[in-house]
Amino acid sequence: MSAVEKLVDCEVTIPEHLRIGAYANAFRIVQDGSQFLLDFVKYSPGEHVGEVVTRVRIKPELVELVRDRLSQTLLQLPKTL
Repeated sequence: MSAVEKLVDCEVTIPEHLRIGAYANAFRIVQDGSQFLLDFVKYSPGEHVGEVVTRVRIKPELVELVRDRLSQTLLQLPKTL
């Protein structure tokens, strides 16, 4: 287990205003200097416009970990999704 993974081995709380989450049907990844921005977007194909509903700034060393965790999770999903 890497040092980055050990950092999240703790109790995590979700503030009340974030518990419902935000709807996103698109995303983009932008490099900002030495960090990455993950923009989750509500996209309207009819109007061909998008609005960022949340932005997450992450360190470069987390990018590979996020990719790996997503891949592992997707492999565990039922094939019907």
